[in-house]
Amino acid sequence: MKMRIIGLVILLFCSGAFAASKAKARPDALTPQSVMRQVESIGARATIQKLHEPNAHRWTAVLHRVQSGKPEWLAVARELSRGLDPETSAEMRNALAKALAVNPGGVLRLIDGRVIDIDYLCGVPFTNRTPAFLKGYRADATRALKKLKDPDVEDYKSQCISKIERSVEIERLLQLGAPEPEPAPESTNEAPAKE
Repeated sequence: MKMRIIGLVILLFCSGAFAASKAKARPDALTPQSVMRQVESIGARATIQKLHEPNAHRWTAVLHRVQSGKPEWLAVARELSRGLDPETSAEMRNALAKALAVNPGGVLRLIDGRVIDIDYLCGVPFTNRTPAFLKGYRADATRALKKLKDPDVEDYKSQCISKIERSVEIERLLQLGAPEPEPAPESTNEAPAKE
């Protein structure tokens, strides 16, 4: 009986190692490293175009991985942000907004003052979503932000919470047919002051 168990363990180990080696050997494997190499080689815009060929499945896969909030995929989002067009920017913005509820510190560290700013990350960018989805998202993102204890992004955290809370008011006004209010003066995109 012991020999059977040992044989089974060896078989499982070997099959797992074989599958892992096949996944690593695939030249088209979608990993953070492969996307970053491509950005270094051909640039962000060309990489995004290639991810859309022959259809958008690989681009969609990148967006789903960015939503995970994993640091390596957030680094990919930072690099790809340099090559975004209006359509891909909206898609990346949605992915980063979802990542905000998972890894708020990592997402807020992406702020560069050019493409990625507080409005981009915290403006609740979702369209055609149900009120229940939006309410749940706002609650999840706000809860994650309030738990965040990172002095390097404390100013961004406060601005982001305010922006998310303000989105509730804006949505209510828009439903009533009122024009969207002017942005709050506290919404800056400047880097937090280092002490």
